[in-house]
Amino acid sequence: MISLDKYPRRRESVTAYDVQSQTVLHDKSTQQMIALNATGRIIWELCDGATSISEMIGEIQERFDADQRELASDILALLRDLVDQKVLDLASGPKNESAGLVTETHVGFQSCSVLVRTDIPELIEWLNRRFSSMITDTPGRRMGQISISRLGGKYHVSGCRWVRQPVESVYDVRRGVKHEIDRLLRDGYPNLIWFHAGGVSRNSEAILFCGAFGVGKSTLAMKLYERGWDYKSDDIIPYDPDSRSMLAFPLTPMYRVYDEEKNTLNLEPDVSSMHRVWVDVEEDRIDRNSSSIKGIVFPRYTADEEATMTELSPAEALMEMADHCLSYRTHGRGALKHVSLLLENKPMFRLLFNDAEKAADLVEQHLG
Repeated sequence: MISLDKYPRRRESVTAYDVQSQTVLHDKSTQQMIALNATGRIIWELCDGATSISEMIGEIQERFDADQRELASDILALLRDLVDQKVLDLASGPKNESAGLVTETHVGFQSCSVLVRTDIPELIEWLNRRFSSMITDTPGRRMGQISISRLGGKYHVSGCRWVRQPVESVYDVRRGVKHEIDRLLRDGYPNLIWFHAGGVSRNSEAILFCGAFGVGKSTLAMKLYERGWDYKSDDIIPYDPDSRSMLAFPLTPMYRVYDEEKNTLNLEPDVSSMHRVWVDVEEDRIDRNSSSIKGIVFPRYTADEEATMTELSPAEALMEMADHCLSYRTHGRGALKHVSLLLENKPMFRLLFNDAEKAADLVEQHLG
């Protein structure tokens, strides 16, 4: 009989491979192969050494809304089989290579939250920094659980679609976990329209900086923050189509700084020559309230362009916004309708710049 307070832990010699709708476990030490269905894959991901069987049953029951007694029986049967086939160990407590205490961090947006469990010091520090304004002691509806452990010199991440295999790079873990937290919290509010954008506000009116990675959204948002604007987001931002207002998603912002001392070849500055720095936003300067939209800016950093800001037609702006909308999976074509309504009677601009201060001057001249 397996005790519910045990902590299942995958053996280092076993690798999981996704093959269509199934997962195949391959034990390199014995060349044994075991096939799992989709539910078995989820159970395997939770065998991270940091999640007890009791917690595992609760997590899966929450996902599938199944009968707990029947579900527990099925999970215990699979775990017993995996232990018998020597691809899984059962530990008495949460323990891994970092040999620290497992820390539980709840990242929240409104009434939803994501639980992240790890005892890896550098990841705990990163979570507390990246999500400092979104960490909550009163978690609401849990959208998912992510567990991170380090075994055999690699990071093992469960509950994260972005990191399915063990990886050696902590950067890959941070990036994948950040994307998964974003996704899970977005899934908690399918009524909202989400954009790849940053935003600042003043007097309950927001300016939206919309664009892909590396175009200068965060840099412009932080320049305006330095000038007295309040912060809403630097990466993704939710729009409420019912009230036609922007909400806050206040990840700790990071923006790019050009380092002349590192440019020993005197090359023209570009995004790749810049490093990213954290900005510690003051809590009372985070605008968590709904804000009407004052204007929309589509920035693009370019090394050889003076700062210029030109107005866009509604059709041009619609195509730009559509490219950076994250809600097609939940809204389908209806997302375009909401984007079109969002743009009604709003000033919309293309901003090219190589000097952030001059670019911020232009934004304030047109929308300040």
